[in-house]
Amino acid sequence: MDAANRFSIEDFLAYLFPGAIGALGLFLLLLLTPLKTTLTHLSIDVTLGTLLLIWSYVFGLILSGMTLPLLRLTDKIRKLKDPKFEDPRISLRFLEKAPEKVLREVIHKIHETYSAI
Repeated sequence: MDAANRFSIEDFLAYLFPGAIGALGLFLLLLLTPLKTTLTHLSIDVTLGTLLLIWSYVFGLILSGMTLPLLRLTDKIRKLKDPKFEDPRISLRFLEKAPEKVLREVIHKIHETYSAI
């Protein structure tokens, strides 16, 4: 498998945390309904914890899937465009060479410092 396509712990957490917050919000909304008595009598054990973990991850995937189309829709409504495509004078090509230039300067300074010793 390609290193760029590997699923990492950061990917898992990026879905889990928003899903857990969304699931908590859903739980608080359900407490306002007649299900309150049923939800307050749930016994907390390993099985329920595992189910809640899986539910949070799946809920995070669903939220993530719903967010991108909503963001694109709001961009269309507000008529936002990517500035680098709108104005041809904006160029980010100088950023390609800037890290290389800084790295060469740092290596040169290090070389001067340690060659004098």
